[in-house]
Amino acid sequence: MPAKKAKRKTLTAAEGALLNMLGAGTRGTKGRSKTRITAQQAARAAGAYLSSLVRKVHNLTVEETELSENGRFWLITLGFDTSALTFGPREYKVIRVDAHTADVLSMKIRQG
Repeated sequence: MPAKKAKRKTLTAAEGALLNMLGAGTRGTKGRSKTRITAQQAARAAGAYLSSLVRKVHNLTVEETELSENGRFWLITLGFDTSALTFGPREYKVIRVDAHTADVLSMKIRQG
């Protein structure tokens, strides 16, 4: 008796886009997505991370975005005020975000 062939479900364009956005079905051998997140996605992840750690963040802005030479990390520089008053020193943090998973890996003080 011949073996039954498994039916494959055909994905709609919307389902395919959603799976691609989530990284489903594109995992490599190390569990990383083969697709890279955008600078905008990395900046959103960095901003959410900073806001979760620092109590008073005002006037949060993205100052710089840089993809590391090996393409594994986004380096996102965020500027912000810790007071609602606009006079006073502005603070800057460099957030390192995994370019495939959007996980925040580190946060450092940026001088100057």
